[in-house]
Amino acid sequence: MRHFKILGVFIILVSVSSFQFSSEIETNIKTPTSDSSTHWLTLYGKYIYQHESCANCHSLVDTEQSVYISLDGLSGKYPNSWHYNHLLEPQMMVPDSKMPVYAYLIDKPLNQQTFNAIIDQSIVQPSAINPNTLWQILHEEAQYVANDLKKYGIENTQSTEILAIIAYLQKIPASPIRRQKDSIITAEYKRKQQIWDQVLIDSNHVVMKNALDKTNIPAGKIIFKNNCSACHGIDGEGLIGPNLTDEYWINGAKLSHVINTIVNGIPEKGMMAWRNQLTPLEVGQVTSYIFSIKGFKPKHAKQKQGMKE
Repeated sequence: MRHFKILGVFIILVSVSSFQFSSEIETNIKTPTSDSSTHWLTLYGKYIYQHESCANCHSLVDTEQSVYISLDGLSGKYPNSWHYNHLLEPQMMVPDSKMPVYAYLIDKPLNQQTFNAIIDQSIVQPSAINPNTLWQILHEEAQYVANDLKKYGIENTQSTEILAIIAYLQKIPASPIRRQKDSIITAEYKRKQQIWDQVLIDSNHVVMKNALDKTNIPAGKIIFKNNCSACHGIDGEGLIGPNLTDEYWINGAKLSHVINTIVNGIPEKGMMAWRNQLTPLEVGQVTSYIFSIKGFKPKHAKQKQGMKE
């Protein structure tokens, strides 16, 4: 869910009164300019990053040290909804993630006393601006992010700390080294995209043929167990993701619908695209297995979702 491993295990707590930004953060994340849609909210998110000791597991620049997971160039790579879902259910977005759940940030309100301390200790000293005015601006910026999340059906996040950390993550820029690596990754991604686009042009493509071949069910079961069971359950009964054994489907039950969902994903719902992890043969095999478990009634099956097909 793997592509990315965002955020980490946060250990050292730093009190607001003694809050200081780390040199790494100061070097790589400058306070956003005044035309930013999340100027002060990002500064608050910067505090959360430090307070939760993210730097113990993460680097803001590309590093070869395996003990750190680099966030270099994270800015704009994923929508706000992706970061929200990753904080809420890390393994839903990155199945092999070791990151703990940060759902408590959803319910933790932004704190004006904390914000005032952040302003006092930051590199910005807006002495001519009333702190209450800045606090009001912060809430307007939080509303901006909250409104974007609402587009994806995510509610009840207004004026909470999860908005601040999302704003901060969305402002981590790419270093020159990261930009160079990204250009190579982008070229490889485009190459794989072209292969998949060509594969899916024909209705009788290799994916479809293998999906219809029942001899692929055993291989598909292994692929499902290794890649899909974290979200859909070991028997397809549904966990974070929907139940795949009943007659109700969210994104369509036809063979072409299931293949498209696997290949392209439904990012806003937490379903990643598998086109760069699985080969056309493997997608066909796992699709074959998914259709083989239709009608099976596993224990603890998740309640029906979507439309009856």
